[in-house]
Amino acid sequence: MNYQDMDLQRSYISKGDNNFADAFLNPVLSCTKEYKRSVGFFTSSALTAIEEGIIDLARNGGTIKLIASPRLSEEDAQAIRLGYEIREEYILNNFTREFVAELEALDDPALNLLIELISKNILDIKIAVTDDLGIYHDKLGILRDFDDNVIAFFGSPNASLSGYRFNYERIRIAKSWQSGSAEIVAEEDKEFDQLWNNKNEFVEVYDYQE
Repeated sequence: MNYQDMDLQRSYISKGDNNFADAFLNPVLSCTKEYKRSVGFFTSSALTAIEEGIIDLARNGGTIKLIASPRLSEEDAQAIRLGYEIREEYILNNFTREFVAELEALDDPALNLLIELISKNILDIKIAVTDDLGIYHDKLGILRDFDDNVIAFFGSPNASLSGYRFNYERIRIAKSWQSGSAEIVAEEDKEFDQLWNNKNEFVEVYDYQE
């Protein structure tokens, strides 16, 4: 199955049976090759709302690129750090007792999923910092399937459980195969790539470990 086989709406809200987590993100992620997401705020709790789609993406060999502001919770920051350390430890085969103890102390499923995604090279995270008192606060998603169909979505929700489940939020959808939308998708994809490659003149984007 690819995106064109799906009955995708032009927009979704976060409420009701047809909410964007259940009716859009989970099914679309299940056949996604690459997921790009930039947000003002990220919390690991967001993974619980789209866990089904994320797990299918991982099983299919897909990848995720995430850009967020540096306003992370202490628990999420620790989990992200551990994920990258595990990735390095696999390479070096150098697990220490202290390191294993840190992992065993985490009993939150969302944090454990975050660590797993990073450690297995499925998820990479970069941090966006503006050059003034504000923060990076745009919200953008780009999804590409295995047949190179691309979806761009944009709107109000951050990547958080509140954004996906509790707040009233709305996203709009643009599809690369639909007349009049290909240019929108290309523009949004270019915007993300410029951020990811630190080519945006107003935002500095750093590898997480920096």
